[in-house]
Amino acid sequence: MTHANSLVVWLVMPTHTGNEALAFILRWIHLLAGITWVGLLYFFNLVNVPFMKQVDAAAKPKVFQYMTLPTLNLFRWSALLTVFMGFWYWSQIYVAADAKRDGTNPGATIGLFLLKGRSR
Repeated sequence: MTHANSLVVWLVMPTHTGNEALAFILRWIHLLAGITWVGLLYFFNLVNVPFMKQVDAAAKPKVFQYMTLPTLNLFRWSALLTVFMGFWYWSQIYVAADAKRDGTNPGATIGLFLLKGRSR
């Protein structure tokens, strides 16, 4: 019975490498941070701006301090996380795989890409 269970597990469970797990995690973080970023953008444009027009002048500083500033902080970090996770995913999955296939150093390939982008 033990050997049969081992065979079933071996046939059903695929083997995953560290790169596949990293790609899965990076893709999901990138997706969730991007959804948060776009959702907060819609919040500011469709909810916060019309709301701030209707708030009386005495309450605006408190609303800005306790609602807008924390939301802007979350907006900033979700944008940063989206861009960095997307770049990391792209560099690890696409650039590094192509560099390894071509027999070059993945770090050097990514570095050359960044230098070429700066020279424009």
